[in-house]
Amino acid sequence: MILKDKLYIYILTLLYISDEMSFADLQRELERSGIKTTKGNLQHHLDKLKERGFIEKRYVPFFLSKRKVVYKITDEGIKILDEFIKELIQLEKLINSISAYKYIYFPYDELWEKVVKEAEKRKIKVHEMLKEIIDWYFNSEKVKLGKSEVDH
Repeated sequence: MILKDKLYIYILTLLYISDEMSFADLQRELERSGIKTTKGNLQHHLDKLKERGFIEKRYVPFFLSKRKVVYKITDEGIKILDEFIKELIQLEKLINSISAYKYIYFPYDELWEKVVKEAEKRKIKVHEMLKEIIDWYFNSEKVKLGKSEVDH
């Protein structure tokens, strides 16, 4: 995906928010966001986004018969930015679900690290390892004895 570079993401986001921006305005807003880039690098990224149909470039009258270049996000650019945002949301959900396992079952970092290392050693996913641990726990003799004592 083209949005592997944060500069592409920032450019598309700024154009989405602002509708259209000049080159100078884009560079200024990027710098205010903590993204430092040269004019040449910014132009290269803008050209790549334009080649892929994510932005359009047009000339508008400026001052004393001069023109300035403005950039605008296209429908395709909005679509790719939307897909990227959806992927981030899915990633956040995955991270939160894995973190939830960690904090529910393993409040100590040391124990969590052992679970993760064991999962890596067995070449399985962490949630599969957790399922094995939970299954083992509920099938262990201690739990069976505990249930039978409660039942009687």
